Parts: sequence; C-alpha cells; structure tokens
Amino acid sequence: MQTEEARTIRIDNPALFMEYTEEVWRESEAYLTGITDGGAELSARVVTVKPLGDMPAIQTIGQVCISHLFLHLGEVALLVGSMGKKGLPI
Repeated sequence: MQTEEARTIRIDNPALFMEYTEEVWRESEAYLTGITDGGAELSARVVTVKPLGDMPAIQTIGQVCISHLFLHLGEVALLVGSMGKKGLPI
C-alpha cells in the first residue's frame, strides 16, 4: 500500500475493529495448531510476495509477517514515547 493510501485509512468503530483482530488471532491460532508436519508443507509451498518475488511460504511468515509486525511495533513505541507517554516495557 502506498503511503498516501495508508493515510486515508480511518477506523470509525474501534470496538468492531478489535472484534475483527481477535477473530483473525483465533483463526491464526487454529491454523497454526493444525500444522502437523513440522512446517514441511509450508517450506515446500512457494508464494509470490510483491515486491519481493517468490519465496517459500514459511519464509514469508517469518520474514514478511513477523518481522514486519515488529517494525511497526517499534514505530508505535517511538510515537508513544514522542508524545511523552510510557513506551514498551523493558
């Protein structure tokens, strides 16, 4: 998503958004719990991630999803700290 597009996003109903995030969490847990082959299928499956190209699905989960999440967590911590509020616990 381009920066300009991202800046237009508004969450008009935070409670509904939190319901959505909790459902995504539950579905993710159920999916991950159902993996019984140690990730072999995810390692063999190749997905296309724009603009990074083709990569194993398990690499996508680690490199793109999890690492990207921590990038944003750091950004949020910086913004919270710059507003004079308590940041992340150490």
